[in-house]
Amino acid sequence: MLGVAVALVPAAHVVAPPSPFVGTDKQRHLVYQIQVHNNARDRIRLDRLEVAGRAGGPPLKSYRGAAIAGLLRPIERTDRRVCSLRRGRKGVLFLDVALPRARRVPNRLVHRLRFTLASRPRRTVTVIATRNDLPDNTPVGTLPQPVTLDNAAGNYVVQSLPGRRYALYAHFQPGTVRVAPGDRVQAGQVLGLVGNSGNSDEAHLHFHLANRPALFAANGRPYVFSAFRFDGHVRNLESGSPTLVPPAAPRKRTAQLPLHGDIVAFP
Repeated sequence: MLGVAVALVPAAHVVAPPSPFVGTDKQRHLVYQIQVHNNARDRIRLDRLEVAGRAGGPPLKSYRGAAIAGLLRPIERTDRRVCSLRRGRKGVLFLDVALPRARRVPNRLVHRLRFTLASRPRRTVTVIATRNDLPDNTPVGTLPQPVTLDNAAGNYVVQSLPGRRYALYAHFQPGTVRVAPGDRVQAGQVLGLVGNSGNSDEAHLHFHLANRPALFAANGRPYVFSAFRFDGHVRNLESGSPTLVPPAAPRKRTAQLPLHGDIVAFP
């Protein structure tokens, strides 16, 4: 039995029921495939998959985040691992559910899949405030005197997001902000050029989400990035003797937030 409990329901079915066998690891394996057809109006991303022995039961196997990319492959090219499907496309989930040899194999398997819309070009964000007139700090390493609430963010863009959340992008180069209040923007659009204005001693982009459009009189909100490449982690960053920790596989990360000292790259 295939149970799909999601708000947005693509078509999904088990290609063939599994035939249990014992592997060299002395576990009983259930190997099979689930085909997913994206009938939704937009790209979908598979965020979580749980396999249980009965409806409402505890999972025998659970996959989420980066582990999903090791399961899902587009049907037209099964050598490529993905975590999302474009509208109208089909994909195959290759599953291997391993159970202790002494454990009874369930009479049926129930699958709980969670999808989210992962579209890039949807124009749903409104710009509500910008600033574009503050100079970059020169030389590098200096700050404006004095740093105040009025100039701390430097040149910035504030966006209104669904769910009463607001995004702040800060420290743009002067004269480079390309949007204005009232504009609707899309993912991938250039808002401005990274600079060194405001409370910044070197060029960088400050980004955060908050519950109010105020630059500082607001509470932060957590968030994750849909996808990025994890290239490693720097320990003891402020000690004067930093050390680089190489990345552990897989390097591609989905639905995660980089932590302090992480080295990442975005598509």
